Amino acid sequence: MRILLVLFLTALTVQAADDLPMVAVWRSNEGHVFRANSEIPYLRVAIWPDGRFIVAKDSGKWAHDLQRGVLSPEVLAQLKKDLGDTGAFDLKRTSYLVPDAGCNCALLKLGEEEVLLQWDERETPNYGLNINPTAETKAFVACWKALSRLALGACPEKREVAERFAIPEGWLLLKAVRY
Repeated sequence: MRILLVLFLTALTVQAADDLPMVAVWRSNEGHVFRANSEIPYLRVAIWPDGRFIVAKDSGKWAHDLQRGVLSPEVLAQLKKDLGDTGAFDLKRTSYLVPDAGCNCALLKLGEEEVLLQWDERETPNYGLNINPTAETKAFVACWKALSRLALGACPEKREVAERFAIPEGWLLLKAVRY
């Protein structure tokens, strides 16, 4: 299993270690829940500045059925503009994690600016950031949803990917996480 992850990582990143995607959304862990059949991590979407992308076949579930393709220069230019307009770089707080809950990550890198958002995507009343919703938490959720929607919406025709997703070391941007 680990060999497949390494092979996928190698195939995905036959480039410099600092070649971060422009935008990526993935599930990095499931929290305290032990699942014997867990195959974490899972990728929803990753798009690089040159237009290459890898996307989940079904973005509504966390799985390893991936597809790849390339965005046209026109779609890529519009996506970069739209991603820059999400406000992700202006968020005061970039992590809304609940103890023992799973963690999903959204990475955005445009030019020299980069940010890593972390959240479990649960919008249950009286849970996590919904315990006491503020303008700040609402802005975070709106930004998260915009990043995911824009990235997924940009991906056109796709081909199947046989390899498995593994979180490349540089994607975690630990220095950029603001709690």
